[in-house]
Amino acid sequence: MNKMIDFHKDHREWMSKLAFYKDEIVFFFKELNLVFDQNKINLARMEFIDEYEAILDKKSEKIKNLEKRIQQGEKDLLDDSKKEKLAKEHHHLHLEVIEFEKSFDEMKKGFKRFASHND
Repeated sequence: MNKMIDFHKDHREWMSKLAFYKDEIVFFFKELNLVFDQNKINLARMEFIDEYEAILDKKSEKIKNLEKRIQQGEKDLLDDSKKEKLAKEHHHLHLEVIEFEKSFDEMKKGFKRFASHND
């Protein structure tokens, strides 16, 4: 039972982190709009804007996928028939959340460098 409580706490923590990343993506899209407005005739910058839009869209999709899987994990906590697989699935999801965070942080660093060239 303790393990189930720990899994639930992890799920809540992950959902909170993902909500934060979603907010950051909204902010990044606003920044991209500013960069776009300042660089409408600079084709090289426009290509980077398109690239970052695609990256942010992929990050948004990954967040939706992780949220869906976390919500399913919450449902599985209540299903006795799924308790055997739960620890393995939870561990795999944990690793994916960690990998997403690393990937997002790397993207964020690059995005900040890109956006800062427009100040």
